[in-house]
Amino acid sequence: MSLRIFFVLILLVLAGTLLPAEEGYFFIDVASARENLAMLQQEAKDLEQRIAILEAENKSLTADIDGMTSEVSKMDKLYREISEKRKALEEISVHIQDLNLKSEVDEALAKNQETEASLLVSLNDLRLNINPLEVKLKENLSIAEVLSKRLKSSYRTIESLTEAIENFQSQAEVLKTFLKELSDLEKQIAPYIQAPTPAE
Repeated sequence: MSLRIFFVLILLVLAGTLLPAEEGYFFIDVASARENLAMLQQEAKDLEQRIAILEAENKSLTADIDGMTSEVSKMDKLYREISEKRKALEEISVHIQDLNLKSEVDEALAKNQETEASLLVSLNDLRLNINPLEVKLKENLSIAEVLSKRLKSSYRTIESLTEAIENFQSQAEVLKTFLKELSDLEKQIAPYIQAPTPAE
């Protein structure tokens, strides 16, 4: 590399447009890089907030689903018990001979059947209410996964861009020091260099 090219490279670096790399040089607009970094940091912050909102919503959905599932379990147990009672009453009603007792049994059976039917309706309604919550939770988890991947990618880009800017600043400081040393050296050499004689 000629001395002239070397000085041109130095000036480009100090101007903030050229950054030394492992092989050769690559150009960097530091001002734009800093703007991009600020945008990426804001985007990462927004993603963090969206993920936090989803996590809070998912926590609430999970609690609702767990509570409703517990109620379904209890109601299902009660439904099985009342169904067994109804079957027992039906069996008794068929074989009982005493008319008075049969009337009481039939009345209890009718009431039992009504309660059983009402409980089944409530049980099915509760199961239907759980389904959209589970669908919503599944959707939220899928969205959160996508956002988390984007956030990780943003973190990696922020890290790389920050490192590039820091490397540029470090190299620029080194070159500024080099130019100062060069200037000082030229001042020391100047007395020993004979000024050119003006042409007659």
